Amino acid sequence: MTPDSTSEESQRPKDAHKLPVVTLNTSISKYPLQFLLDTGSSVNLLHESHVSPGVQLQVPRLVVSTLGGNRVSLRGIARRVHVRNGPATLGQANFLVTGDRMKGFDGILGAPFLNQAKVAIDFQQNSMKVSNHLVNFGKTVETNMCNVS
Repeated sequence: MTPDSTSEESQRPKDAHKLPVVTLNTSISKYPLQFLLDTGSSVNLLHESHVSPGVQLQVPRLVVSTLGGNRVSLRGIARRVHVRNGPATLGQANFLVTGDRMKGFDGILGAPFLNQAKVAIDFQQNSMKVSNHLVNFGKTVETNMCNVS
């Protein structure tokens, strides 16, 4: 590639990465959601618009920021949320609930869920395995937003 190339790869930020997105259900949302899998994220995150009315949220005592240093607005913490693929429960997780929009996905499954559920990610097969359940990636999203400080 020449230095003046205008390919898509040469235009993307150096710290951006394509991460897989999976469609899963949770016990606090009426509809399936698109979750970004981010092994480097210290938290699981969900946008407030996907939390069903009546779900109790604990008041957060955390400061969450992106890798770029921008603060994430927290609305609360949803504890022991069941994460499902169809009828199969993959595990439970705590989610920080945010008012900030996420481009291309509804929430983030970070290291806390991936470790607890013992998720095995297979990038070549575009899937992840949790216990005996295989979950295919729906798409990938380019992002550079996820982490906690």
